[in-house]
Amino acid sequence: LLSATAYENGRMLAVKPDENLYGAELVVNGAFAINTTGWLSTTYNSTLSIVSGKLSIVNTGSSGRTMQGITTIIGKTYLFTGDVTNVDNAGGINLKISNSINLDSAYYNSAYNTTTSSVTYTHTFVATSTTTYIGSNQLGAVGNTGYLDNISVKEDLSGDFTFSRNSAA
Repeated sequence: LLSATAYENGRMLAVKPDENLYGAELVVNGAFAINTTGWLSTTYNSTLSIVSGKLSIVNTGSSGRTMQGITTIIGKTYLFTGDVTNVDNAGGINLKISNSINLDSAYYNSAYNTTTSSVTYTHTFVATSTTTYIGSNQLGAVGNTGYLDNISVKEDLSGDFTFSRNSAA
């Protein structure tokens, strides 16, 4: 929306809104400041803990996983970001967004980070369900470890058009 601010020389002057407008944070405990609240590991072949302010996922089976369900509105666009680190340089860790609790039929399935460097992934998606699941898989043998940090999902409120220049129109 434009906000009319003044009228001058036959023109209505307006202020255009910020280009990157996002709604409230939808992820519970995406910064992992204190504990693992909001993140599930039960029956997902993993043990969760906090290490240096990051969520540590340790495989207890062939593919450790964690996930969280968030409420979304069908047809709305969302921005998803997150950092992943593969601690052991074995297997790999990724991020997923899905309308399935099993993280199947993913809207987004990032490449597996197979290095010990942190990688930030960013993806925009349109929700097709009122519950969207976000999560991660840590591949490899029992004991392989990966870290998640700064996991975020926010509704994109920036609108469906952009300004390329100021206009008297």
